[in-house]
Amino acid sequence: MQLALVNQTIEVAASGFEQDPSNEAFSDDVKKHILEATELYLVYEETECIAFAAIANFTVETTKVLYLGGLMVKRSRQRNGLMRDLIRHEISQSKPEILAARTQNPCILDLMKEFCINEELYPLAGPPQGESRIVFEYLAKSMGMGNMDQESLVGRGTYGKRLYGNGTPLSRNSESNRVFRQIDPNKGDSILLIGRVAL
Repeated sequence: MQLALVNQTIEVAASGFEQDPSNEAFSDDVKKHILEATELYLVYEETECIAFAAIANFTVETTKVLYLGGLMVKRSRQRNGLMRDLIRHEISQSKPEILAARTQNPCILDLMKEFCINEELYPLAGPPQGESRIVFEYLAKSMGMGNMDQESLVGRGTYGKRLYGNGTPLSRNSESNRVFRQIDPNKGDSILLIGRVAL
């Protein structure tokens, strides 16, 4: 049963990342993320898995954090609000104070804008402040991102490669695309996004 679920998530990830699912390195990476996820949502349309969310809820000092570790929707099902609805559900259940994600995808920033206070969504609002700063420092250390720029939240070479087969996705929002122009996805750069959840 577990192997069948993992294989379904590999198919979803291959579609979303525009990668070859038979690529062993890609499949192994997806499998590792799925099996290590502390919480995993799988979304089905009839018998077909069309999306997944690998997330983690934890506390840094006294701040509740929801970390979006791996969000993927099959390419043919993207831009219909499916992931937004799933994250809205998780926020209503876990009631985090801070939302965080590391990504090469500006659409994840768009998603976070739906739930976070704009003046406390970093790096849009500048370097992280207050509790967000503490969460940033915790994540940078625990994820081995010592090369993370403390102002832009750009991590150079984080992934070691470009994740998306046909280049970095584009957002419909020019501000989000502007933020992601700071990274070189071909070198595996990423941005750590941290925002205070609007209650």
